[in-house]
Amino acid sequence: MAAAHPRPKIGEPFNPFKRFQVLVVPEPLARYRGLPPGAKLIYGRLLRYAGKNTECYPRVDTLGEEVGLGERQAQKHLRKLEVQGFIRTEKRYNAKGQTSNSYWFLWHPIFDEWERNQQAN
Repeated sequence: MAAAHPRPKIGEPFNPFKRFQVLVVPEPLARYRGLPPGAKLIYGRLLRYAGKNTECYPRVDTLGEEVGLGERQAQKHLRKLEVQGFIRTEKRYNAKGQTSNSYWFLWHPIFDEWERNQQAN
C-alpha cells in the first residue's frame, strides 16, 4: 500500500497540504500591527490547547519551547496579549498551591472589524 504522503528527499519541493498539524494564527491577528510576531505565535499555540469547553492551561515554559522561545519571552508575550485584551489569565490552585494558569480567549475589536470587512466584500 502506498503511503499517503511519500517522503520527499531533502531539498525537493513537496506538497504541505494535510501533511502537518498546523499552528493557526487568525487572519485579523496575523495582520494586526499592535503585537510582535512572538505574541502572535504564542496566541496560535494557545489555540492548539483550547478544548471544546474553552479550557486552556499549558505551562508557560512549554508554550515557549513549542514556538522556539524561552520561558521569559513567552511570559512577556502572554502579558502583551493580556494587556491588549486578547486573553485573560487566571491562576489555578489545588490544596498544595498554584498548579498552572488558565487562559481564556477574549473577543477583541479587531475581530469585529475583520468580520464587518468580510461581510462588506
